[in-house]
Amino acid sequence: MEKEFFTQILDECINDIIKVSSWDELGETTKNIQFLVKSEDYQPSPSLAEAYESSLKRLIETIDVRPVESLFIAPILFKKCSYIIRHRLFWIHLHKTFLTINNEDQSDKILLHIVLATIVNAVLTNRAIALSRMVDILSAKSTGKLTDNEDTLRYYGDLFAITGWFEGNSLNLKKQISDKWRHYNFIGTSDQVIRWLLIVSLLGFTESRFSSVDWVTFLFDTIIVNLLDKSLQTEQFNLALTIEKKSYSCYVNCVETAEFYENSYVKKIVPHFLLAGRRLRITLPTIVSPKTNQELPKVCFFLHNHSFLAHTRNLFNYFKSLSQLTLKPLQPILIIAFDFPSQEMLTLAKEYGVMVLHFEDMTLGYFDRLLRIRQWCVENEISTLVGVCNPRTIALAFSMRIAPVQIHWSMKYHSVEFDEIDGYLTTGSFEKYRIINGKKWRVGHDALDSLYKSELKGTAETTRRKLTNDEDCIIFGCLGREAKINNDEYAEAIAQILTQVPNSIYIWTGRVNHPEISSRFRKLGILDRCRFIGWVNTALYAQVLDVFVDSFPFASGHTAFESMAAGCPVIVRVTPESLESSSLTHILPAFRSSQVVKSIQEDIRRTWLDEKGNILLPIVEDFDSYVNTAVQLAVDRDFRQRIGELSRMFVNRFMMNTKLMAETYTNHILDIINQSRNKSNEN
Repeated sequence: MEKEFFTQILDECINDIIKVSSWDELGETTKNIQFLVKSEDYQPSPSLAEAYESSLKRLIETIDVRPVESLFIAPILFKKCSYIIRHRLFWIHLHKTFLTINNEDQSDKILLHIVLATIVNAVLTNRAIALSRMVDILSAKSTGKLTDNEDTLRYYGDLFAITGWFEGNSLNLKKQISDKWRHYNFIGTSDQVIRWLLIVSLLGFTESRFSSVDWVTFLFDTIIVNLLDKSLQTEQFNLALTIEKKSYSCYVNCVETAEFYENSYVKKIVPHFLLAGRRLRITLPTIVSPKTNQELPKVCFFLHNHSFLAHTRNLFNYFKSLSQLTLKPLQPILIIAFDFPSQEMLTLAKEYGVMVLHFEDMTLGYFDRLLRIRQWCVENEISTLVGVCNPRTIALAFSMRIAPVQIHWSMKYHSVEFDEIDGYLTTGSFEKYRIINGKKWRVGHDALDSLYKSELKGTAETTRRKLTNDEDCIIFGCLGREAKINNDEYAEAIAQILTQVPNSIYIWTGRVNHPEISSRFRKLGILDRCRFIGWVNTALYAQVLDVFVDSFPFASGHTAFESMAAGCPVIVRVTPESLESSSLTHILPAFRSSQVVKSIQEDIRRTWLDEKGNILLPIVEDFDSYVNTAVQLAVDRDFRQRIGELSRMFVNRFMMNTKLMAETYTNHILDIINQSRNKSNEN
C-alpha cells in the first residue's frame, strides 16, 4: 500500500486520540490502530504510542475501567513502536491496584481485575511474562469461581487473540506456558482438569477460533491432550468427552481440510478413546444380536443435536423417501443424544413414521447418556446403530460396542477408521461404491427437497436492491460457514475476480464476521466491495447471487445445489477436500467413475454438452481457470444464463429421485447387517 495511505490514517488516529473524552470514542480509534499494527507495510510511529499512553492515562484517572477492549492493544502497539512508556509510576500503581483482589468480590469482578492486571503487566514487561503470571494466578483459583464466568473467560480469550497477544515467537510465550504446565502438580483430578480447560479458554482456545492455528495446536499438544489422557486413565469419561467436544470445536474445526482433520482428530484424539473404550468393553455386558428373528430390523440413527444443518436435512430426506416405499424394509429410530429435538424434527419424524429417542434430564453427562443408549438398545433389540456425520463420541461409543452392528455414515471427511466400525456409508448420487484412501465406502444416492422457493422471488429482488442499486452490478458470493473461506488463496482469487470485473461485489456468510477474513480482504484492497451478511436464509440468497464462487479447498454441498436450482452458476475447484464432500461428489462420477451405470452417465453428460460437444460444466482444476471462468460468467450474460439453466435442469432431473435414495441407502444398511451377522456366525 502507498506510504501516504498509512500516514493519513496515522495522523487521523493521533488527532482523534488527543480529543477523545470517553472509552467509546477511543474504541473507534483503536480499530484503526489495530489495522496499522497488523499491517506489514506500516512503519511504526512512537508518536502514536505516546499519544495513546497519554489518552489511556487520562481516561483511567477519570472513568471506571470497564471497556477493556481499548487496553488490550496498548502493549501490542508499544512493542510494535519500540516505545518506552513515559508514565511508568502510573502503570506500576495501577498494576498493584488491580492485583489487590478481595476474594469476597463477585467472581466477574475478580476476573476483570486479573485481566486488567495482566494487560498492565504486559505494558511494564512483555506479553509472555504477563500471560505466564496470569496462568499462575488462575491455576491457584477455585474452579467454582472460574466456572461461574466461563462465557466471560472465552470473551477475554477472544480479545487476547484478536489483538495479537499470542503472536510473536520472540516473546518466547510458548516456553513460558510450557514451563508453567510442566511445573504444575497435575494429577488429573476433575477440579484440575476443569480449571485448565477454563484457563486455555482465556489463552485463546475458543470456539470463535480467532487464535492462529499454530497457537491452538501448541495449546492442544502441550495441555489439552494431557487433560484428555489423564481423564480417560482415571475413567472420568464424562469429562473426557467434554474435552473432546471442546477440542473438536476449537482445534479440529479451525482448518477446513481433510489433511488437518486427519492429523488433528483421527491421529491425536481418536486413539485415546479407542484404548479406553476397549478396556471398558471388557467390564460391560456383552452386546449380542437380537435373539428374535425380526422381520423389520430396528435401525437407530444417532445425531448429537437438533441443528438442522445439511447432514440433518439429508437424513430426514432419507426418512421421507423411506416412508414412501410400499414395503417397509426396516424400522428407523432417531436418537438425539445430547440435546432436545426441535419441534421441526418431531413433526417430520411423526410424518415419516420415525420414533424419536432423547433424554429429558439435561444434567446427564455425555458418557452417562451413551451407557443409557447402550442399555436401551439391548432392551429394545436394536440391530444396528448408524452414527450420522459428526464422528465425535463414536470412537468411545463404538469401541465399547453400543449396538450389535455399527455403521459410520460420513458426509464430509473419511479418515476415521477402526475395527469396531462394521460398515462405511457416504453420500453421492450415481455410484454404488467409492474407494477413498484405499477404503471401500458404500455410496447412497441423495435426493434433495425442492430447493427453489418461488415465494422468495420478491424478497430476493428487494434484498438485491439493498446490496446494490445498480441493476448491472454482478453479485458474486459464497453461502456457507465463515471458516470455509478463511483461506489466503481463495481470498486472492476473489480479489482477482473483482479487479477484472469492476462493476461487481462479493457477499459472504457466517455466524461471525471473522477478523482474519476482513483483514485479508482489506490487505488485498477489496474490503469496500465485500459484504458480510451473517447467518442467512441460503434459499433466499441463492436467488440474489449472479455467480456462486464456491470456497476452496473445501467446497459446498447443499447451498451449491440451492443456487443451481435457482439458476445461479456454481464454480467449483477440484481439490482433495471437494472430492470428499461437496457438489462434486454428486456430479463428477458421471464423468469419471466406472461405478456409474453407462446409460445414466451418458444421460448426464448430454445435459452439459453444447452444440459442439464441449462440456459446459463450471468445474475447474486450477486457480487461473477458476478466476477466468468466474470472469467469463460475469461479463457474458448469455453464457451465465445458459449455465444457470443447465444447472437448474440437472438438479431437477437427477437430484430429486426419492425412490432411488430409499433403495440405495437401505440396501447398503441391510447388506452391512447381513455381512456382520455372517461374520459373527463364522467366529
